[in-house]
Amino acid sequence: MRKSRAMILPALAMAAATVFFAPGAMASASTAPAAHAAASSSTSLSSSATVDLRPTGTAPNAVDPECKLFFMNQQGQPGGLAHISSFLFHHHNIRAVKINAKVECRRVSMNLFMQVTLWKTGLILPHKVAGPNPPATAAKGNQLKDQKIWKECKNRTSSTYYGTSYASVWFQGVQYTGSLQSGNATLACGT
Repeated sequence: MRKSRAMILPALAMAAATVFFAPGAMASASTAPAAHAAASSSTSLSSSATVDLRPTGTAPNAVDPECKLFFMNQQGQPGGLAHISSFLFHHHNIRAVKINAKVECRRVSMNLFMQVTLWKTGLILPHKVAGPNPPATAAKGNQLKDQKIWKECKNRTSSTYYGTSYASVWFQGVQYTGSLQSGNATLACGT
C-alpha cells in the first residue's frame, strides 16, 4: 500500500507541474469565470489577432451572431497589445501599462460578458498584474469594450506584458464563448 502511494504522489506532482508550466495554462484558467467553467474548458486560448465566438453546446438551427473578440489598438481595431497609456498620462498624469479588449457582434445579442487580465512574464511563471476587475457586461447590444485594465508603472525597468480575455454572449437561447491571448509587448514599465 505504501509503495503504491509513493508512486502516485510523484505522478500527481508531475501532472500538476505540467498544468502550471504549460504556456497560457494559468492565464486561461483565471481569465474564464468560475460560473462558465464547463464552457471555458471547451474553448481553447487563441493567440491570433481575433477569435470568433463559438456555441458552447449543440445549436442545430441557431443563427450565428458573428461575434469576434479582439484586443484593440489606438483606433479601436484588432491587433492591439499592452501599451503605455497616453490617455492616462495626458489626462491624469499617470504612467501606466494598459490593455484594451472588445467583443463585436454583427447581430444584437443578449447578456454580453467580458473579462480581461493583464499579465507580466516572470522568470519562471507569468503573474497577474491587473484584472479581472468586475467584468464588463451589457444586457443587450452588439459590442462591448473593456478599457479599464491598467497598472501604474513604478519605474522604467524593461518588462514584457500580455493580455488574456474571455467573452460570452447569448443569442437566440444559445451561449457563444471565446478566449484570446494578445502578443507580448516589452515596455519600459516596471510594476
